[in-house]
Amino acid sequence: MQLFLDSTDTAVLRELARTGLVDGVTTNPSLIMKSGRPMLEVIAEICDIVEGPVSAEVAAVSADDMIAEGARLALVAPNVVVKAPLTPEGLIATRELSRQGVQPEAKVGQELGIVADQGGVGLEEPADLIPGQGLGGARIGSRVPLIIRRHASPGFRGSTVRSWPSR
Repeated sequence: MQLFLDSTDTAVLRELARTGLVDGVTTNPSLIMKSGRPMLEVIAEICDIVEGPVSAEVAAVSADDMIAEGARLALVAPNVVVKAPLTPEGLIATRELSRQGVQPEAKVGQELGIVADQGGVGLEEPADLIPGQGLGGARIGSRVPLIIRRHASPGFRGSTVRSWPSR
C-alpha cells in the first residue's frame, strides 16, 4: 500500500515527508486556492518536498484548455501527474497528454477503470466515491485492478491504481 497525502499545507507535508512514509501527494485547485498562493508555486514547493508523484488537477473544462493547462502543470517538475475529470472532454485531454509524454490521471470509481485504461491514464480512486460500502480506501483500491483484469480488452495496457481516503 502507498500513502498519498491530500494536502497543500507545505509545512505539514515537510514534517510528514521527514518520516519517509509519504509516497506522494494529491492536490486540487480548491485546496491550493485556500493557501492564497499561486498554483504553480505551491505545486513546485510540494514537488521539492516529496520525491514521489504529486497529483496536480486541471481546472479547465474544455479538452483543449485541459491539454494546455496540463502541459503547463507537467513542466513544473518531473514528478507531477496531471489529474483531469473523467468526462468526455477529460478523456480527450488525458489521452492527448499521454501521447505528449505527460503522465495523466483520472479521478474515477471502480466501474470506470476500464474506460480510463483505454484512455491510457492512471486512476485515482478516493474512498469516498463509493459511499455506504463500509470499505476503507485500500480495500476499495485493491478491487479496481481485479475488475479491470476481468473486463479489460485483450490489448489491456495496465493502469496505475492508487487509493487513499480524501480529507
